[in-house]
Amino acid sequence: MSFEPGIPPKESLSEHEESGAFPVPRRAFLPGANARVNAPAITDPVTTPALIFRPVPQPPATKPTELSPPSAAFAQRPVARRQGLRILPLAGFRWGTDHGPLQPREDHTLLRITQGWAKLRLPTGEQRAEQGSLCFIPRGTGFACLHNGLLQGRVLLISPCMATTAPSDLPRHPLRLRLSQTDPQEIDTTLNALSHEIAHDDSGSEQALTCLLGLLAVQLHRLATQTCRGGTAGDLVDRFMTLATDQLGSGLTLSELAHELGTTSAELDSACRDRHGQPALALIYHLRFQQAVRLLRDTRLQPGEIARRLGYASLAHFTRTFAAETGRSPEHFRAQSI
Repeated sequence: MSFEPGIPPKESLSEHEESGAFPVPRRAFLPGANARVNAPAITDPVTTPALIFRPVPQPPATKPTELSPPSAAFAQRPVARRQGLRILPLAGFRWGTDHGPLQPREDHTLLRITQGWAKLRLPTGEQRAEQGSLCFIPRGTGFACLHNGLLQGRVLLISPCMATTAPSDLPRHPLRLRLSQTDPQEIDTTLNALSHEIAHDDSGSEQALTCLLGLLAVQLHRLATQTCRGGTAGDLVDRFMTLATDQLGSGLTLSELAHELGTTSAELDSACRDRHGQPALALIYHLRFQQAVRLLRDTRLQPGEIARRLGYASLAHFTRTFAAETGRSPEHFRAQSI
């Protein structure tokens, strides 16, 4: 019995096979499970002298994607929207125009100014917010923030749904605070922590954001109270005018407004007389009249709706008061203003 390389030995052949009447099939041995045979399973050694085995190509190994570490300069780059929160560089934030009606935003806005200055248009008038200022504008309050592009700092935008999850309520009226030497560290630490949690999505970030918003609300209320009690009479009057504008149609009394500011009616009245030479109630009447003039000029609201929004007892009360100031009825005043 003879053997040929790569061919199994012959054990028994029929006479037809021995005489060569037809070719003898040979079996091809597969070298392994990961090999591919580029030849028929049954071959003739004469017509197919050798089998070529080629390994199955495997996909190249991919290197795991490496995430670059986050930058620590949160104030210099925008942070993506997450959970209803955004922190943006203040230099790229503008809202409103120099003239025309004030436009409200649907989110709460916190401005932290570290360098430069901005002009803020609020319902009480224009204000200059300089380096070291912290300004908070609640949602629904019309305002404008204008600057020359050299302003530095951060703006925090808080959606209403996110604000409701905080354990403490955000202020209900605009604030413009001048931070002391220690206050910026507390506020900036909270803003840095918020930036970190917004940029990192993990199992505890949502709870951390809620707690940090509650801390921010407490810090704002504390700063407002300190400004009221330890600030100048001018600071108190500015905050009173802002609050009174925001609450014109709410029906709050002067005593309730003073309580909201953390002071008494007598202290508030004294501060208004020192600043403007008029009592607080007279300033409210004048403020209401200014808002009525603005609404008659800039909107198409009916006088009855204006009277309701500004807290007048009735349309007749509004008409008498307006005529006493201008000598014209609201309708006549609007017709002459167009």
